[in-house]
Amino acid sequence: MGLLPPARAPAPSADDVPGEKNKMLVRRPVARPPRAPQAYFQILPPTPAAPAEGEEGAEAAAAAEGEGEAQGNANVFRWVLAEGESVEFDIKFLSTEVGTFNSSLGFEVLGVPTREYSLLCAGTCEVPVINKDPRNVFMSRAKARPEHMPPIPKRYIMNRGVYEFGPLLTWKSIGAKKPPAPPSGVEPEAAEAALAAALSGTAPDAALPADYVEALTVHAKTKSTNAEVFRISNNGSFKATASFAFEKSANADATSDIFSVEPKEVPDLMPGDTCDVTVWSFPPDANKYDDSLVVCVEQNPYPTTFPVSCVGVVPSIALSGPWEAAAAAALAATQAAAVEAAGGEAAAPPAASDEPVPAVLDFDRLLLGRSEEREFTISNTSFVPVVWRLDLAELDECPEFQVKPTEGVLPVGGSAIVTCYFNTIDEQVREPNLHIDFSDAENEGLAVATRVQRESVAIKAEAYQIKYVNFEGDETGCLDFGSQRVGATDRQEMVLANNGKYPVEFGFVVRKAATRDLFTVEPAEGVIEPGDKATIGVTFCSTREVLLKDNKDIRCTISEPHEGVCAGKFETFDVSASVKSSWSMFRLQPARGVTFGAVKFNEEPRKKPFYIKNEGQFDFAFTVTGADGDADATAAIVAHTPLALLSEEQAAELEAKGGAGAVAPPTGPREVGKFVVEPSGGIVEPGQSVPIEVIFNPGGQALYKEALAIVVAGADPTDMAAVNGSHFEVVGESCYPAINTTDFRQIFEEQMIISSLAEALQDKSEQDIRPCFAEEEKVFTYGSVVCSAHPKGICERFKISNPNKIPCSVSFAIEAADAMMGGKPGEVADPGDAEDLAAYTVEPASLDIAPHEQRQVCVYFKPTGMRKYSSRFVATVTDGENDPTTGSLSFGLMGRGTLPCVTVESPLVRSEAGETVLAFGRVHVGRRQEQTVTLANDGIVPATCLFDAPVLTSAAGDDAGAAAAAAAAEEQKSLSPGRRGRGSMPETPFSCSKSGHSITLQPGEKSTLTMAYTPPEHGSAMVLGEQSATVKMTVMHNQYETTTFMLSGEAYANDVLIEDLPDDATDNVLNFGELNLEHDTGAKVVSFSMRNRTDEVVKYSWQADAQFTVSPATGHIPPNSVAENITASFAAKEQLTCDAVPLTLFTEKVKYTEEGAAVTHWDANQKVVRPATDVELEELLRPSSAVSVASDVSSSSKSSKKGKKGKKEGKGDSRPGTAADDALPMRAAIQLGPIGADGVQMVEESLPEPAHESLQDGTPSSQELKCNAVADVARYECETKLAHFRQTCMYQSRTTTFTVTNPADMSLPFSFRLTDAMPAGMASSRRPKTAASGGLAMMPIPCPFSVEPAEGV
Repeated sequence: MGLLPPARAPAPSADDVPGEKNKMLVRRPVARPPRAPQAYFQILPPTPAAPAEGEEGAEAAAAAEGEGEAQGNANVFRWVLAEGESVEFDIKFLSTEVGTFNSSLGFEVLGVPTREYSLLCAGTCEVPVINKDPRNVFMSRAKARPEHMPPIPKRYIMNRGVYEFGPLLTWKSIGAKKPPAPPSGVEPEAAEAALAAALSGTAPDAALPADYVEALTVHAKTKSTNAEVFRISNNGSFKATASFAFEKSANADATSDIFSVEPKEVPDLMPGDTCDVTVWSFPPDANKYDDSLVVCVEQNPYPTTFPVSCVGVVPSIALSGPWEAAAAAALAATQAAAVEAAGGEAAAPPAASDEPVPAVLDFDRLLLGRSEEREFTISNTSFVPVVWRLDLAELDECPEFQVKPTEGVLPVGGSAIVTCYFNTIDEQVREPNLHIDFSDAENEGLAVATRVQRESVAIKAEAYQIKYVNFEGDETGCLDFGSQRVGATDRQEMVLANNGKYPVEFGFVVRKAATRDLFTVEPAEGVIEPGDKATIGVTFCSTREVLLKDNKDIRCTISEPHEGVCAGKFETFDVSASVKSSWSMFRLQPARGVTFGAVKFNEEPRKKPFYIKNEGQFDFAFTVTGADGDADATAAIVAHTPLALLSEEQAAELEAKGGAGAVAPPTGPREVGKFVVEPSGGIVEPGQSVPIEVIFNPGGQALYKEALAIVVAGADPTDMAAVNGSHFEVVGESCYPAINTTDFRQIFEEQMIISSLAEALQDKSEQDIRPCFAEEEKVFTYGSVVCSAHPKGICERFKISNPNKIPCSVSFAIEAADAMMGGKPGEVADPGDAEDLAAYTVEPASLDIAPHEQRQVCVYFKPTGMRKYSSRFVATVTDGENDPTTGSLSFGLMGRGTLPCVTVESPLVRSEAGETVLAFGRVHVGRRQEQTVTLANDGIVPATCLFDAPVLTSAAGDDAGAAAAAAAAEEQKSLSPGRRGRGSMPETPFSCSKSGHSITLQPGEKSTLTMAYTPPEHGSAMVLGEQSATVKMTVMHNQYETTTFMLSGEAYANDVLIEDLPDDATDNVLNFGELNLEHDTGAKVVSFSMRNRTDEVVKYSWQADAQFTVSPATGHIPPNSVAENITASFAAKEQLTCDAVPLTLFTEKVKYTEEGAAVTHWDANQKVVRPATDVELEELLRPSSAVSVASDVSSSSKSSKKGKKGKKEGKGDSRPGTAADDALPMRAAIQLGPIGADGVQMVEESLPEPAHESLQDGTPSSQELKCNAVADVARYECETKLAHFRQTCMYQSRTTTFTVTNPADMSLPFSFRLTDAMPAGMASSRRPKTAASGGLAMMPIPCPFSVEPAEGV
């Protein structure tokens, strides 16, 4: 309210009457919605203008100052703008965050509070940045590294977000970052070349000092492992200055820094540029170190960090060997002793010691002459490859030891097995040490001693011999049983001698249960007096396969007895035993059985061997019996089986018969069913292969199968060879040779098969039967065959197949036919005679057919006469008489000889000589008249027709030409039908579409060919008048079938030729078609053209019937020109049929009599348009509409000036004729024309005919144009008014037929349309009860009726 102007009222006075007040009504402003505060954009107040000079300027400045105070403080902006005035102000964008910000500033106009004007403001705040994408910074990356995997060298791990330097050797120091300074005397170029060679991995120049080359090599290797290049890219919009430092390292390149970077600052990195910085890592000890490379960009408060890590590595190895198992066994024994001491109660076992187990290879004690080996493993436990080498200095004086291998390289996680061999030579104790020197793989050859570490393995071994008790004979104390058979028993003896002064007691034990049942020691214990000996027997017997080599499970304990009590043992030694026991090993080939396959029933016995091979170390006995076995064979097998493998009863029975080997296996033949096995048993030596022959005696037709039992003494019953031998199958099949005699579909696969020939002959004649086989009569018929068509005869192939498993031999023959074969029902066929047999030939006469294969046999039929031939085909299988159903195939053969014939169905006109006459009538030269000849094959075999070229027989007006044509015809008669028409023939106007070609007609087929007459229009060949020629048709393979076509025609020539007739008619026939009197209101109009063939002007005129008109009716045609757009009209008001109604055309040659007259087209329809005279207008405007006015010569010449206009409107030639008839003046009919552009009335005047005279003597030439037309009303007749269908099941159909007749003389186009004739609502009530109902819309019922054809003419 304070902004409103003060109310206008008089100053208050004391004299005023109180109570009177002035008030003003002010509308409350519309409430404004709250505005969002503007955080990034601020409107700056406009800068005040400088005060103007003088009094007015001072006043303006004061007013502006007062206005500013009225508007409030600096954050409120309000301007009062006069008309056309504007104000400028600045907008300030300020942001403390990075990003793009948008805002809208709103302005209002006082008095229009509902309308606001918006100013859109947008600003972007950025700082200098670098690219943080690891794909841009790090060139070597890995997607992931599992926790259990060793660090990957120099890779950025994507899933961890850390760059890993990987394992780094701790001996490398930060001083190796820079290349060494070249020594004095080395040129700078040579130093640079040596540095480049070292960095590329090649050897520097050998002439350089060795220490300098070594320093270069260390620098190159350090740079390749301890340095990585990071790519720093500026992807921002401003120039960036980046500085680099590490979060934890001192960043001073001190020796204590683990990570360092070079350079430490990159100034002025332009947008889009990239620079490389090198990051070094030198871990001081074997620990993992993590840090972050911090990149600070000037004017960017947010630093960028790249985490890095490295692992310090010192090469280390771990030794593992038999000492670990010994320590574990000692710990277990200690724990067991603790439990035993606790009285069996659960007690806390002693804890395992944390101290490492000493690496000791303990060979224990070994008798002289023996050898043993021990192995230990060297494993790489560090993250870098390790090179190692054995120091064998302490073993140089110990020839008993050998160690392999002595050096190698262990990859990360790799290991190597070292084997130490100890051979006892002298009786002594050896305790040397084996040292393993190792270092990192970069220390090739362990050249740098300071980087070499060492581990040691102690070796303990003792070689001894028994002093008090020793063996006599074999001093090694080893029992070698050699190779033994499973179940066999062998005994070895050893002698113990007491060389001491006192008695000693001995005892033998077998320490392990696995070998305890194999060895028996007798005596197991005893006492040996001084100087005495004791013989110890060790017996070996096993019931399984055993392989022992230097087995030490037999232990002998020597002790000194005192008063019957063992005073204590003072000597123990192991007795080594070696033995190999095995089963009787054999192999059968074939492994599962013998198959003889299919064998002919009467063939000689087949023999097939199988082999049993001894693949073991001992001989064995075998027997072959049937599945039920044999007592003698069983006794032989028991006699050759070791006793340990026999039962007590079998052992007792064998002992009663005389012991092992008392019964020899049978060797004679053994008969098993249809098979004989020889030998039926025997002995097979090791490595020997014994053939066993199986003989199969075929007989009858059957499959024989027997199971043989092949038993080998001492064989493993679970061995696959023994299992297969227990059921060794022999199979043989005896078969009769056979062929297919029942499946006629296979035999006659190339022919047709019918059920009955008699049924087929009921519907058709015998001549209509094609090659087929009748199943009921078992007769194959060739049908009708042309006698001379095939020199060898017509061939039919029959498939003879062998369905059996053995080959067969089949012979083929043609025999006399049966008395009953073929013919019509009730007809008896005569047996075939010798001529019938000679008509059939079979090739080949015999065939050998492999099992399950087939062959084709060809039977040729060559009739020599037109009659029926009957015979029988017989195929006989050699030795197939035992099975008549498959041993012989027989069926009848039947065929008929015939000749091909062709009948000319049209034309039917014949001459007196029997020639087919084709009369072409009168044909204008240059035109073509065709006639169609229809040929039909009325025979029963295909017929091929050959056509000769037309031969002229007469030519009008040229006797010499006729004589030449006759001579050429005689020459053609002497040629074969295939060569006729190929010689030099005189040119003839007659032609045949098939001359020099052939037509093949199947029985009952028809074919058409075209004969044409085309008299030439120009040249010497043009002949006017009657002409005739002949065309001969011959039928192949029928010398009696020759047809001559007599062609005749008359050539004529007219001065004017009618062309472009409808329907491409060439015989002066004009077809108007049909005129529908009910629908067609106008006349039928057709157009054509006329061509002047002469070199003179031709005048023409038409004479037409009442129904026909020709326009123009008269005219002139220039020489060799065409008059186009000649129209003919047909009109009728009642039913009318015109058939060949003539329109007569009269023509005569003329010449123009007026000198210099132009020769051009003229016709009676041509008009000229000219201005009308007063007299003509007076006459034409009278009530009578038709007036003829005579125009004088002057008016004619005047109208000729309008020639071009008259041509456009009258559609004719505008040029008037200049010649006049000598007798009569030129006159023309005048009609009112259009009004010209200048308002002058025009008249149309017929163009007068040019003056001319006839060049012909006598009457003009004439020709007729035959007109065909029909005028009628289309109508139809149909007697059927209702098509009634009987009740029809759903999804079935019924058909009814009705006839629609066209009684009119014109065609009747028709179409049927079906409409629903049922009342409304009736259709839905007739729907099936299963139809859907409810609120849904009813689907339209499809119409169940249809009409065929639905439309046509």
